Amino acid sequence: MSNDRASHRNALALTSREVPRLPVEIRLEIEELRDGDLQQCESPSVLYREPANLFVAGFIGSPAMNTLPVSMNGGLQIAGADIPFAADPTFEPATIGFRPETVLVGADGPIAGRIRVVEDLGSEVFVHLFIDHQNTEYRIVSKVEAPFAGVSDDNVRLSLRGTIHVFDDAEVKRATVTL
Repeated sequence: MSNDRASHRNALALTSREVPRLPVEIRLEIEELRDGDLQQCESPSVLYREPANLFVAGFIGSPAMNTLPVSMNGGLQIAGADIPFAADPTFEPATIGFRPETVLVGADGPIAGRIRVVEDLGSEVFVHLFIDHQNTEYRIVSKVEAPFAGVSDDNVRLSLRGTIHVFDDAEVKRATVTL
């Protein structure tokens, strides 16, 4: 444990595996560090919902945030499906990020996918999927309620509902939209 004299706060460096073992009273704020530089200092809930950059987005949450490279030229698309987002050319190139609970698996979404694995945990199910995005096969994860009837190699349709983030590749800017 170190003492930060400038802010008169104590800091404890923990790995992501150690955080769940902390008593609830202690888990007030988490500082995200990368190479010794503070990336974001917020409650776990804020880090999860409003990550400052891709590093923070990938650090918190299990399974991790889905990320895909995107081009902002001519609008935002995921696997050929238009995403309502005001394209900002200063975000080029960019990465889109969305949490597993944002991915809806059904029969009528605009994104084609194929089930890779269904991970049934009893109270929730993680559906691991393949999508064809920019002529490359990418893996994404959906968190769905149990029970789930799909099986490996089923072709499904996907849609996004909830919050998506667009990060510039310099990790300086983030834009968020709710679908």
